[in-house]
Amino acid sequence: MEAVHLGRQGIGVDIEPRLTTPAEANVALASSQTAPGTAKVLTGDATRLLDLVPASAIGQVSLVLTCPPHRRGDSRPRSGNEFGGS
Repeated sequence: MEAVHLGRQGIGVDIEPRLTTPAEANVALASSQTAPGTAKVLTGDATRLLDLVPASAIGQVSLVLTCPPHRRGDSRPRSGNEFGGS
């Protein structure tokens, strides 16, 4: 969404359709408001990114923002962060 408003080309990926559906609506709204950029929203597993993104995007990325996957169904309390810190 921010890429669209900044005149960039963005690709958003999430495995959850409940998140990608509203994201697609937000991109469409931004486009209807003449935002200068473009974006594509994909539903899929970002660990298989090369299988998801258009071939034309490979090698053209200048910025990647990520949110590591959560452990679904794992409700145990943790000490520290997911990367072993405290």
